[in-house]
Amino acid sequence: MIGPVKKCYLRRPVTTADAYGSQTTEWVNVCEFKGVFVPLSKSEQVFADRETVFENYNLFVGWSMMKPYLNYLNERGRVYIGNVHYEIIGVNDYFGNLYQIGLRRIK
Repeated sequence: MIGPVKKCYLRRPVTTADAYGSQTTEWVNVCEFKGVFVPLSKSEQVFADRETVFENYNLFVGWSMMKPYLNYLNERGRVYIGNVHYEIIGVNDYFGNLYQIGLRRIK
């Protein structure tokens, strides 16, 4: 694995209602952790008649750091690194020692 170690935040959506009954979704931090951040390829897709570039990444994290938060480590969650949000697009468990988290940058 080649890539910088980054401070990351695992986030999950929380739906709340305001005084008027309107529901809003906020992303709240579940935990802070460090992982090895590896950029992958960019892919292009046409969406709504516009070309859109998706940037994909891998994030490698030790199992012991994520064990208490496994319920949140799924495609419904997000990872916040620096000032950028990434959606989780997949999680692989390597023999119970290491997690590979596939990320897509949210623009």
